[in-house]
Amino acid sequence: MRQALQSAGYQVLVANDGPEGLRMMAHDAPQCLVLDIILPGMNGFEVCRHLRSQEAWRTLPIIIVSSKTRLQTVSGLCDRARMPT
Repeated sequence: MRQALQSAGYQVLVANDGPEGLRMMAHDAPQCLVLDIILPGMNGFEVCRHLRSQEAWRTLPIIIVSSKTRLQTVSGLCDRARMPT
């Protein structure tokens, strides 16, 4: 995914876990976040909840990705789109 986004002209920063990503966001404010659900330290839902609790990040577009076919439902957490089958 990183290569595809970079090829399309986007600057991509990569974090290896949730806490690292949150630290990075304090220094480089993103315009959009692509967030994996399966992360060490904090899972993607926890990262999303944390960001939505912060006024500065409430309107940040977040794209959640996962290799899992069934995701837990978190009411009001993020807008959801149906995964392709």
